[in-house]
Amino acid sequence: MYVVVNAFFLPFFMIQWSSSTFNVVNRVHEENMRIEYMINRDIALNSGRAVSAILLLILLTKFNDISILKFYLVVISLAPLVSGYFLRKLKKVLEGAYEADSPT
Repeated sequence: MYVVVNAFFLPFFMIQWSSSTFNVVNRVHEENMRIEYMINRDIALNSGRAVSAILLLILLTKFNDISILKFYLVVISLAPLVSGYFLRKLKKVLEGAYEADSPT
């Protein structure tokens, strides 16, 4: 069930996330740093994947119960929602409409 839902909805998230990444890189005035930004993006993605895999292994060894996978999948499924929150803030920053939270 998770795989079917994930396969259906993940493209909607990935298109928005990829386009936001490319918009940020495109708006940077340092053209020679664009490759470094893309490398840093890939490092962050792969670091998150590694942390997720390590967390899964730790949970499975600590709890010795396969039902922990249900909890893990729910938590991992919330990651796009958290990312979506930050993508909205990023969109406001790129449009120039975002002000700092401090009242100065």
